[in-house]
Amino acid sequence: MVNIQNQINNVIQKRREQLPLIEAHIQQVRDVEKALNELNSALANLVNHPKATDQLRVYLRDFQQYPFRQWIASSLDQLSHVQARLQRETINIGVSGQARVGKSTLLQTIAGLTEEQVPTGTGIPVTAVRSRLRHSTTHSRAILTLHTFETFRDQILEPYHKELKLSSCPTTLVDFESFNYSEPNILGDNAQHSSIVLLERLRKMQKALPSYSADLTGETREVNLEGLRSWVAYPTNEEEKNPNCPRRYLAVRDVLIECRFCAKDVENLTVKCETYFNDNGGRKDQSAALVEGIQKLYRDLLFAVRQEIDSATNKPEILIQYHPIDTIGCVEIKDARWIKESESLGFQAEYRVRPPRHLCPKGADGLLISICRQIVSLEKDKKRVFFSRIWRWFTDEDEKLKKAIETLQAKNFGTRVKHL
Repeated sequence: MVNIQNQINNVIQKRREQLPLIEAHIQQVRDVEKALNELNSALANLVNHPKATDQLRVYLRDFQQYPFRQWIASSLDQLSHVQARLQRETINIGVSGQARVGKSTLLQTIAGLTEEQVPTGTGIPVTAVRSRLRHSTTHSRAILTLHTFETFRDQILEPYHKELKLSSCPTTLVDFESFNYSEPNILGDNAQHSSIVLLERLRKMQKALPSYSADLTGETREVNLEGLRSWVAYPTNEEEKNPNCPRRYLAVRDVLIECRFCAKDVENLTVKCETYFNDNGGRKDQSAALVEGIQKLYRDLLFAVRQEIDSATNKPEILIQYHPIDTIGCVEIKDARWIKESESLGFQAEYRVRPPRHLCPKGADGLLISICRQIVSLEKDKKRVFFSRIWRWFTDEDEKLKKAIETLQAKNFGTRVKHL
């Protein structure tokens, strides 16, 4: 198997190769910006020209009302964002899922960290702060990005108030400190259990305010990995028994952990198709049970995403699909044995690919078709305004790529793809 590090380096190198194209686009937009400034200057002189008619002045002023500058600023912002992503020296992988399914344990294994940095536990959620882990050969540290009271209010307090349908959210630290969350019947009659739980969390946040209010500075702060747990973990059951339990994690918006990863290679994990699929050499078909299990496993995540979509003012078009991908074909064990390795036993096996006995990836085409359909849909929905036409003329859109995408999006999904 090709070394994982080589694959990562290849991806990063291919990203860098796209930089000149983005930089050329940025320069083109800046050239347009410069030309527009010169045009505006000339139009201003023309408006003030003694021979200019009133009707011409109206036309010129109407033209100057077009938001060209905003479009240019938006384009530069988006291109700069792409440029920054292409300049990254890392590949970022998100780990998302239900509580108590092993996300933190996986990260501990890869990074060689302990309970102090990536806490785990049983029975209750433990990780309280979004954490980013970065492999580093020079640093062993955590960099905290702290909330201001404004971001704490917007990202933590306000969602609670909206969910519980409480009165307006506190606007200052003093307002939060004095807010009466113990007001009788604050949730109204027949409050649901989930609402009662959320209200109790708010009360605990308020009571613990002295433990984190001084940290609501908005600054970045470097801390030792050995003392990180209090910044990123919920209190343990034992700690909750303390009536003045501190909750310093509430002041933390984000944490970046830099350390040397101990896992030099992390291999891909695949589902054995001989159990679940019969379209690639397998003898059974339990695909329905697999998709049902996936929906059950990610039920809370799917529910949260749909809730976000339904509550959005401008509803985003989000497509949630299930694409099981088999990267090899049906693999079975020909022979297996336990062998003695010093004082322990090791597993050794020989494998074969079931007939037709060649590597046969399945399922990735469905993902590609889905992406192409989204691209075509977005292109159709675009409103071609004046600036957009200028932009497309500058960028010289590749017609071959456009035709290839349209051809791919017209293909049918296989039987594996499900809409969730």
